[in-house]
Amino acid sequence: MLLTKLWASILAVLATAFLAGMFLLSLGTPGGFSDADRAAIRAVTEAGLAAVHAEMQSSPVQRAPALLKDSRLAAALEKDDEGREDDADYVPLEQVLADVAEEALLSDFPQMTVGIVDTDHQVVAASGIAKALLEQAATSPAAAQAPEDEESLWSATLGGRLHVVKLSRPDERGHRIIALQPLPTGAGSLLRRILGTQNPAGLVRDGKLLGDLIGDLQVGPQIEQLAQEHAGDAPEDGASKVFRVGRGLDARIGAIGRVPGPAGEGAQGTMLVVLSRNTAAAGQRHVADALQEAIDAGQLGQLGWPVLGAILLIGVGLAWYLPQVEVGAPLQRLASELEAVAQGQQHHVFHDRYSGPVGRVAQAAAAAQEAIHGAYMTAEDDVEGEA
Repeated sequence: MLLTKLWASILAVLATAFLAGMFLLSLGTPGGFSDADRAAIRAVTEAGLAAVHAEMQSSPVQRAPALLKDSRLAAALEKDDEGREDDADYVPLEQVLADVAEEALLSDFPQMTVGIVDTDHQVVAASGIAKALLEQAATSPAAAQAPEDEESLWSATLGGRLHVVKLSRPDERGHRIIALQPLPTGAGSLLRRILGTQNPAGLVRDGKLLGDLIGDLQVGPQIEQLAQEHAGDAPEDGASKVFRVGRGLDARIGAIGRVPGPAGEGAQGTMLVVLSRNTAAAGQRHVADALQEAIDAGQLGQLGWPVLGAILLIGVGLAWYLPQVEVGAPLQRLASELEAVAQGQQHHVFHDRYSGPVGRVAQAAAAAQEAIHGAYMTAEDDVEGEA
């Protein structure tokens, strides 16, 4: 009996300790995301924006201005329009540009498009797969604001993709080379290497995804939702604060930032959205970590000590009281009945008053008493017969 009470007391102490652990865990950040999770999301978003800037600076379009130095292109630009039909050696400027660009750039970078613009920013010749987009880039506000005596590099959202645009210095006649190429975001790109597979991300413009998702999770609706709800919270430079998207255990956290350059400007600018890989349901904390955090934050006073103390007292009290009620008291009463039978103060055990194991003992005692009484009566009859 003593061992049973001790074991029940130990279980009451352990149950109270587990409840205290649950209280400690509840003191953490609500929703399954810690401050470290939020800081990590913001840092990854900052790194992604830096990767976009680095991809722009290292884009192959930086090599396009060198085309103006090609002697064939320079000679074609020098020729006048008049009398070209009579020139047997005349080659159209567009063909010369195509030959020069193919040899110098397009054979290695087939997604690039190059062109020549005049002083009115009109494309007079073009070569590549996106000539229509080249017209948009040449007449964009960024091109109009470009310094006349310097090279310019900027970002532009054209044809549903983020592009890098390069504009060269003008030559003596005011001609400039313009080149554009989509910013790489696929496998092997710097942006994909920075973000990896741990944080799903995407480029968004006006609340809609541009191109494919970055990562292996199908979270396009959540990315678009965050962009639609918090585009106005994106700062001019760097990442925003961390926001929650979704509800319940499927919720994620994410941050948003404007891509560098003109493409990211304005209310409908192109933005990079990064989400957490884990949902709120995946948040886990060790009790030891939660205890240390509570100590560091001075939150132990919020643990609910009166409640825990009351639960412990109730548990230990029941551990000692219930065995006594169920087993101890019935056994003592049964022992008293047996002593009364032995002293002749009681004729039999009232076994129907008991239940459980004590009831079975009482029934066995009553049966043994009847058997002894029967044997005694038989022995008396035998003695009287012999007499």
